[in-house]
Amino acid sequence: MARSPAGFAPCSAESWRAPWEMYAALRDADPLHRVVDGDYWVLSRYADVLAAARDTGRFSSAGGLTFTYGERERLGITDAAPMVMPDPPEHTDFRRLITRGYTPRRVAAIEPDVRAFVRARLDRIAGLRGGCDIVAELFKPLPSFVVGRYLGVPEADRASAAPCSTPRPGCRRPSRSCSG
Repeated sequence: MARSPAGFAPCSAESWRAPWEMYAALRDADPLHRVVDGDYWVLSRYADVLAAARDTGRFSSAGGLTFTYGERERLGITDAAPMVMPDPPEHTDFRRLITRGYTPRRVAAIEPDVRAFVRARLDRIAGLRGGCDIVAELFKPLPSFVVGRYLGVPEADRASAAPCSTPRPGCRRPSRSCSG
């Protein structure tokens, strides 16, 4: 089977459903791919990604986690970025504080609640007729639920705390939400 030419189109219908051929073509033919229209680079080989993650002088998450510029300003979070955005040493210090509590015993203690949350979401989705955006209904709220539960955020306050722990991807596709 012939591979398609290397290119990066993360929001196209084809690559959204099955991105593997796109990533394979990038790894094989253009592992350091320049996206001219987006003014950014895509690294597709593990060693290159690892090297970039370690070289925060040239590669940084501080401006945001999307394909667009000005994300933090648009979200109104210029004073306090979410934990995933700062570069070392700020990220390292924050991560050191958080990881002390992630012991196997504490993680196991919240497992029943996480399983119940996922089961309830899947049961609700299974009862729907027609299409569903599983990202909006399960994959997006799950990390916020886990973080909130792990940190002891009261259940009544979790909905208002969720935006603080949710990354905002730059690629948004229109879809029908299951919650309506």
